Amino acid sequence: MQTRFIKKQNGFVVSDAILAFLILVMFTGIITSLIYNIVLTSKKIKINSQQLADITDIFNYAERMDYADVTAENLIRYINEKGNASVSAGTNSNSIATPYKLIISVQKYNETEGNTDKEDIIKIIQVRAECELAGKTFTTEIKALRKMTPEELATI
Repeated sequence: MQTRFIKKQNGFVVSDAILAFLILVMFTGIITSLIYNIVLTSKKIKINSQQLADITDIFNYAERMDYADVTAENLIRYINEKGNASVSAGTNSNSIATPYKLIISVQKYNETEGNTDKEDIIKIIQVRAECELAGKTFTTEIKALRKMTPEELATI
């Protein structure tokens, strides 16, 4: 007659519980990291789209203005008077206190090449949008040209 040794099944052993806990902690960390990255990427996309919308708004406003009125001061005033407390505009980022900043500069094209004797018919509008998220600064910078319309050229 053969004797059989049967292992007694008393339930979980401490080592089984520790192993299950370690697996749970590992998967929790991975899932938390994935969720954090998804949320951060979503916010980056939202910030980028807001920056592009604000920059496009500035360029459209400059197109509607008279050519002589297209100055950095007028564009800054336009943004600051819109009433959005979280967005401010200025000529440099040090003078702006809000976390979302629009830095605007307007330059005459004829001054870029040192040709001040030429007619001023083109202006370069440069807008840089800065926003901080999770300790990082996200920047979008775009330039556009504002040229005189034929009607404005006729008045020169």
